[in-house]
Amino acid sequence: MEDTGPGVPPDIRAKIFDPFFTTKPEGTGTGLGLSICYGIVRDHRGRIWVDPAPAAGATFHVTLPRDPRAVLREEAAAPAATAAPRRDDVTALIVDDEEGLRNAAVRFLARCGIKAEAVADGREALPCWRAATSTRSCPTCACPAWAARSWCGSWRATGPSCSSA
Repeated sequence: MEDTGPGVPPDIRAKIFDPFFTTKPEGTGTGLGLSICYGIVRDHRGRIWVDPAPAAGATFHVTLPRDPRAVLREEAAAPAATAAPRRDDVTALIVDDEEGLRNAAVRFLARCGIKAEAVADGREALPCWRAATSTRSCPTCACPAWAARSWCGSWRATGPSCSSA
């Protein structure tokens, strides 16, 4: 990656990857960008360095080792796709205040052959739980604005099992 900025003067070159080091005025930068890049590259056993060109920008280079497993993955035959067996005896009730997470959980469970309903909070969940017709239902609760443990007491009184996450 390269830019056309002022370059990296020799007197600061050794510090540019240090946490909180910045050449910007106070309040306009945290000095974490290059430090974070350095940490990520190092954690992947790679290298990052700069070729400075004073008054003509800088070029940053990153090298990462090749993953030896990639060759093995390419040579291995892909397993045959099989549909998950239907689990008509299970209905999962997903209770989460994040719509994207609810939708992802329902799609995942559908791929596993499990029917799922998703609601945003406990007020919506309790009627679904009471109306469940399958022989086993497994509510999963992850709502910070809603005390899952207290609702589990209501669920236990009206259904077969309850778990909260």
